[in-house]
Amino acid sequence: MLSRRTGRNILRLNAAAFALRALVGAAVISAWLSSLGQGTAMRRVLAAATVRFQRAPASVSARGPWKSDRIHQNYLNHESSHMAWPPVAIPNLDELRQEAMLGSLQALEPLYTGAFKKQAEAMEYRDSLVEDRQYSSSQIGIFAEEVSSQGQRRFFVNTYAGFAANLSLRPPGSHFYEVIAENRPCWLYFDLEFCKLANPYLDPKAVMAQFRATLSDFCAESGIQFDESTAVYFDSSTEKKFSSHVIVRRLAFENNRKAGKFVEMMISFSRRMRRRDSRRDLMFVRRDLDDIEATSSVIDASVYSKNRCFRLLWQSKFGKTAVLRLQDGGSEVQASDPPAAQLLRTLASFVPESTPFVEHRFIPSDLKHEPRRNVLPAELHSQLTQILKWLMKFWDDMRSVEKGNCCHAPTSFYDVTKRKDAEYRVSLYNNRYCCQRGRSHKSHEIWFSINVSQGLLRQHCFDKDDCRRRFKQFEIPPAVLAQAQGED
Repeated sequence: MLSRRTGRNILRLNAAAFALRALVGAAVISAWLSSLGQGTAMRRVLAAATVRFQRAPASVSARGPWKSDRIHQNYLNHESSHMAWPPVAIPNLDELRQEAMLGSLQALEPLYTGAFKKQAEAMEYRDSLVEDRQYSSSQIGIFAEEVSSQGQRRFFVNTYAGFAANLSLRPPGSHFYEVIAENRPCWLYFDLEFCKLANPYLDPKAVMAQFRATLSDFCAESGIQFDESTAVYFDSSTEKKFSSHVIVRRLAFENNRKAGKFVEMMISFSRRMRRRDSRRDLMFVRRDLDDIEATSSVIDASVYSKNRCFRLLWQSKFGKTAVLRLQDGGSEVQASDPPAAQLLRTLASFVPESTPFVEHRFIPSDLKHEPRRNVLPAELHSQLTQILKWLMKFWDDMRSVEKGNCCHAPTSFYDVTKRKDAEYRVSLYNNRYCCQRGRSHKSHEIWFSINVSQGLLRQHCFDKDDCRRRFKQFEIPPAVLAQAQGED
């Protein structure tokens, strides 16, 4: 927790650096900063402030306070956990900066590296750093730390090099994730998993060999050049669960929505191949002990959602002991590389500028995550208004049975579409309660089908494999239907 006095002193030092830079010039300041200990607070503040002044266009430096500075001031008095400033002893720090595309005048970290309670606040700060031209969007990212078994997180903004350097100082077993931001580039990535108890006949090595073959075959069919040596494999399996991550560092996508579409097509490809060749069965598993057939893909297709948190190297989930470890780095990552370099090279969200993107004839060039709008289309307004009002209150009440009447953002809806006559599909957000699981999903959202003519509501999950493609059915109260039909 930074005191107000400390905050004022930091801002004064910040202003002093600007004034001093104008009086004596960058060369003198650089020499002075070099004489200071790299770990001192004064060096950190003055270096960051001087870099910002040197990089600022005249029109920007003359306009007054930076947007990022204003946001920084708002959080000076917040309780936040700062990650340790990397000492001089970190090996190959200059090489790390170069690999992360940091210029010689750019600070390794932004001035504020504390925690944000909300992801939206972290995004605002990141965007302000880019807007102020302190960093390019390819140099700085958002990271998350899991702080409870309920999936609660706090968020950090840092350069990819700065965060990798900091995290390399920590022992394995922390709970950090990268945030694969919406509509930002990413490498092709996969999350593979299955329950070993439900699939006792499956050999994990055979499954991974089949995955590699399927990825190679699908890329060949799609006309995409794929080099197996550029795929990086991780493992965090336990006695009960097989769990693996894969990042292909030479196949970049414009955003993770496009990467998700590519993976959906690859899963469909594997289903077609399965019908032709029974040896492809290894790509499909039983999700639960009571599943009769192996129909679920070993590839988790739900990890391509907007602003997805993806676990980092040497990290574990909160309350779990299984650490994500490097299994096969191919030509990209070696176990002998400095830890910070290993972390940087295993980030799915760190894609250098000018990296070419994968193009596929069945992936629309403008495909991206669309903003959520809870505005009901005019043609659906009359029949659904009353039903949606009832649905949101009904599902709020369902959640309160599980979690009690604690503070939650109100349930809302988006993506309302008409499927058939008198049948609609509605997605909810701010409420992930799932009747099939008897609790809220940690990350997956839910959706409903509404059949007005039959007076039925059915709850579904986007994570169909996890919820075994079932649905829960409810009757819409006759009074609500009467109001809806009366407005029609």
